[in-house]
Amino acid sequence: MFKGLYRSRMSFDDVGTSFDTLLSVADDWSALRGNTSALVELYDLIYYYASIVYKKTKMKAWLKANRHLSVLDKMKASDLAFSLLVFENYYPKWVAEIKVAREQEGMKHDDHQGADTRVTDKEAAEDLSSKKKRIARMKLRYTKDPFAKKKYLESGWTPEGLKRYEELQKLFAGLLRNKVAWQACKDGWDSYIEGKRRDDVIVCWVPKYHSQDLDGTSDDENDSDEEEGFDFVLEGSEGGGKGELSDVVTPPDLPPMVGSVLGV
Repeated sequence: MFKGLYRSRMSFDDVGTSFDTLLSVADDWSALRGNTSALVELYDLIYYYASIVYKKTKMKAWLKANRHLSVLDKMKASDLAFSLLVFENYYPKWVAEIKVAREQEGMKHDDHQGADTRVTDKEAAEDLSSKKKRIARMKLRYTKDPFAKKKYLESGWTPEGLKRYEELQKLFAGLLRNKVAWQACKDGWDSYIEGKRRDDVIVCWVPKYHSQDLDGTSDDENDSDEEEGFDFVLEGSEGGGKGELSDVVTPPDLPPMVGSVLGV
């Protein structure tokens, strides 16, 4: 998650456009079949975000129990809409966090090389601490101030965020209803995953349960994977889990899995 964006060298100015091509064909999903860039953006949304809503270990367990199906068979319009909404809301904060992390790593590198710095370690640490505090209080597009006092079970999403979620859900519901376009998406998914297996710096998390050996085992059967997922819980609220959009919100320090989309 965090490591993916951190290693990426894509311009941070371009992060916000990661799914623009996909959304440009939303008025006519049939055009998705001939638009490779839009298809890749859809697969990126599913691979890096929507699947993580379920947590990787649970998704892999589902794939193991349904070896004739793929990740796309698990997706719902609400999964795609919620994941894209989270991306649109949080990517500025994630980018800011990565910039600070890279700055911190650069300082450590300079120290290791014995570089002559113009500021003391204490001043540099205080500067980084100040930046982290500003990032924590950063105003986001669709969520309320996480440090502001809220009523019990009050939504962390703004009315604009709830409206945007409904818009995205309607768009993706149209894609899933378009059987020809959605089948084309399913047909191209395996090629996308094979590309991830060949080229990704990070090991592809999608198991090859459908490619079983003669003894009935899979080459991915014993793969270990850290538990990852969105914890859609309002700060200061009790409980957890996933519910309606109006009941949940990602915490402000959610690790930026968005970065892996950026050409890692």
